[in-house]
Amino acid sequence: EAFRARNGFEADIRLRQVSAAQCPAVDLLARARGEAAAVPRLELAQGHVHGGDFVTGLAAARGGRRVAVIEVKDDGSARVVSTATADGGPTPFVLPVEPGAASGRPRLVVALAATQALPAFGETQSQPIAGLVEKLERDAKRAGDRLVATARYVVVER
Repeated sequence: EAFRARNGFEADIRLRQVSAAQCPAVDLLARARGEAAAVPRLELAQGHVHGGDFVTGLAAARGGRRVAVIEVKDDGSARVVSTATADGGPTPFVLPVEPGAASGRPRLVVALAATQALPAFGETQSQPIAGLVEKLERDAKRAGDRLVATARYVVVER
């Protein structure tokens, strides 16, 4: 009650367990916090999927930025699955979930924005998230840019 009275809204605290291999993505999210007006919009149609299903959603840039959608699997493999320009509306994306994907495993869908399209936004081949994060941050630093991000959590069920 004290929190709500002081801040004007109810706290919404959720626990999301990620795998150790996904930690570089979580670390990036912590470093890429930004003003609400600059954070990309990321919407998922579902937070729970089954093997053989698809994760579908929309991503949109805000504040004249470019956005890349990155899938981070529980084993730490990651790839850019979609990019959107600053002038466009929401960009749809579809992520296939492999048939037989392990149940209960978390996946992260990250929307990462920058003022310009960074070279690493073209990294569509699967690679360890630690390496992709390094490329993204290096590209942003070279461009004098600041990354901002948001993420959604998806669970694969049986």
